Formats: sequence, C-alpha cells, structure tokens
Amino acid sequence: SVELMLQASSRSAVELTRMIVLQTATPAVADGIMQHPATKQHIQRRIGPTSLAVVSDRFEALKATLVEMGVSVCGGSL
Repeated sequence: SVELMLQASSRSAVELTRMIVLQTATPAVADGIMQHPATKQHIQRRIGPTSLAVVSDRFEALKATLVEMGVSVCGGSL
C-alpha cells in the first residue's frame, strides 16, 4: 500500500493544511449546523459524519453564535 501511495503522489500533489474542526455528538447535529442560516456561513466543509471544518477567521463568530443558540461548546481555544 505504501508503494501505491508513493506512485499516486508522484502524479498528483497532496495538500497539507491546518484546520479548525468542530466535532458534534451526532450526524444530526452536524446536519443542523450545516443547514442553519446563522451557522452555515461559518462552515468550510463537512469532513466526516460528525466533523465539520470551520472557516478559520470565523471561529469566534461561530462559537458565539452556538453559545447564543444554547449549544454547549467545550474546548475552543486557539
């Protein structure tokens, strides 16, 4: 598998980036955050069933919005 990965990577570039990730308890919560008008603008993309990539410069705004909505946010210090 390593040989296949190296062969594939020689043909196309891979991207390594820093990412802010929002983890939710369930896929339904992630769905809601992706769809809600007050929060969807802060999400870059979905990266798993319960994981969302946050637009880095909107981190604080998303955190404040979630708290205003009554969502308990743990972690969240950059």
